[in-house]
Amino acid sequence: MTGELDMAKAHRIRGFEGSLGEWFQQLEWLYTEMVGAGGVRLWGGRVLDGGYASAADGRTGTFWHLCTTSTRLGTEASRVLSIHRASDIGRVHDVLERLAVGDPRAIWWWEERRGPRKLFLHVAPIDFSMHIVLRQAGRDFRLTTAYPVRKRNAQQYLMRKAADSWESGIPRRRDDRHVDWRRPLAGPHRWPRVRHAVAAG
Repeated sequence: MTGELDMAKAHRIRGFEGSLGEWFQQLEWLYTEMVGAGGVRLWGGRVLDGGYASAADGRTGTFWHLCTTSTRLGTEASRVLSIHRASDIGRVHDVLERLAVGDPRAIWWWEERRGPRKLFLHVAPIDFSMHIVLRQAGRDFRLTTAYPVRKRNAQQYLMRKAADSWESGIPRRRDDRHVDWRRPLAGPHRWPRVRHAVAAG
């Protein structure tokens, strides 16, 4: 559906004329263009590196976080390389740039976590095929994670969270995530009204 919406496609390694290392270098350049002083700005605030510890090869920890997937151990050190996640870095950049210019194909909503009040900006393309999370840091935003969302029930879950946040005007807490994730949705599928709110704002 991403192609039908005229949005960026994944930067697949298949068909790339170069080595695996050169492919990763291109992805790192895309990431560098996205964060920092010359990167994407949202409502005047910069999109910054997430602040993960640097990887063993010197690259930023957040870049490698986006290129890897978690294991059963659940630690950063145990994460393993995911070619599919890595190839979506260009899509992350594209969705954030669309949000920056008010493109209605970029959906956004707020969530907060327990403990010290932390606000997180959640972003997705209008088909909810990706989930991007940024932590608010003053007027700036630190890129925390981004990953593809392929399963229909997972996409519907994100749609409902976005709609709930916009309809209530209250940042949604993540306390019920594990319950809601497995709860089937009743009734026919409908796009949330949040996309109209984004288009108007």
